[in-house]
Amino acid sequence: MSEQKLVNPKKLYPMVTIESIDPEIFEKVVKETKNGTEIPPVRVIYFEGYYFIWEGNYEMLAANILGREKIAIEEVSFAEQNARQQED
Repeated sequence: MSEQKLVNPKKLYPMVTIESIDPEIFEKVVKETKNGTEIPPVRVIYFEGYYFIWEGNYEMLAANILGREKIAIEEVSFAEQNARQQED
């Protein structure tokens, strides 16, 4: 597991379209976050100076909606990404 960093959630780029976001799940994540549930680290792939979201789109959106200045991220290596895709 790699180390965690704190970044502004506006610096994270999704790899999914907004149509793939389930409104019910999104509302649940926002509500839980408002009620004090800690946002787990968003798993990202770092490529050419940008962070692309591998897992954690709902958490990133909730952090932006709630005006969070920083969110924890964890970089996923390309090797880990490829291994997980092969498992799926």
